[in-house]
Amino acid sequence: MIHRKASSLSKRIAIAAAVLAFGSTAQAATWQFSGCSGTLASGQAWADATASTSTWKDANCGQASEGVGIDLRGYSTTGATTGTRVEAWQHTSSSAGGIGYYTTGNETGDGSHAVDNTSGIDALILKFSEAVALNSVQIGWNGTDNRPTQTTYNDSDMSIYRWAGASAPSATNGSGLTFSNSAWQLVNHFENVGSQPNNTVGFSAGSSSYWLISAYNGTSSALVGKDAFKLLSVAGTIPTSVPEPGSLALLGLGAAGLLAARRKSMARR
Repeated sequence: MIHRKASSLSKRIAIAAAVLAFGSTAQAATWQFSGCSGTLASGQAWADATASTSTWKDANCGQASEGVGIDLRGYSTTGATTGTRVEAWQHTSSSAGGIGYYTTGNETGDGSHAVDNTSGIDALILKFSEAVALNSVQIGWNGTDNRPTQTTYNDSDMSIYRWAGASAPSATNGSGLTFSNSAWQLVNHFENVGSQPNNTVGFSAGSSSYWLISAYNGTSSALVGKDAFKLLSVAGTIPTSVPEPGSLALLGLGAAGLLAARRKSMARR
C-alpha cells in the first residue's frame, strides 16, 4: 500500500514538474494595418491608432493583438519639413495598402508617401506595450511592383533593427535619425521584399519593445536608393507565464520529500 501511494504521488509530482517546465511559452500574435486609412500622426509624436488623441480614427487599425498594443513613429535622415506625417492608405486590394511616411518638399512622384530612401532614409519605429519577438514583416504597396514603368521608386529592399538599450530610444522627430547607436541592433537587410511570397520576410531575433523598419540602410551600392514600401503587418511571439522561483523551490522540496518517503518504505520491507 505504501508503495502504491508513493507511486501515485510520484506521478502527480512528475505531472506538476512537466507543467512547470513548460510553463514558459510564447503566444503568436499579428498586428495588421491592411484596412487603415488616414493620417496617424502629424508631428510624429507617439500615437496609439485607437486613442482619441490620434487623428487616425479607424478603430480597426493597429489594434492590440493578444493584449499587446502597438504605437509607432516616423523618422527620416532628412531634415524636418512642414507636413511630415505617418499616414495609412487603404486600397481596393488590401495588398496595395499599408503605412508610409511622408516628407513634404523632399520627394515627388508615385511612392513619395511610402517608406523610402530616395531623399534621405525613412523609417518607422514600432513601440509595443511589452517586449515581443518579431519574426516576420509584410509590406503592401512597394516599388518592386512599379517595374518597369517607374524609375524613381522601383525596388523594395528593407532593413530591420531591434532596440537593445536599457531605456527607450530617443531621436529628434523628422530629422537627424542615425543608425549608429549600438543599441539599435541590426536584425538583417532584406532584398526585394516585394518579390517574396506574400511580400513577407521572416527572421529570428531576440525580444524588444522597440523595433525599427526602414528602407534599405546598408552599404551595398547595388541596393542603395529607389526602395519604397508601405508596412502592411508585423507578426511575432509574446512571452507568457514563466515559473516563479518559489514554485520551482516547492517542487524541489516535494521531490525531496517523496524520495525520503520511498527510502523509508523500502527500509521497512
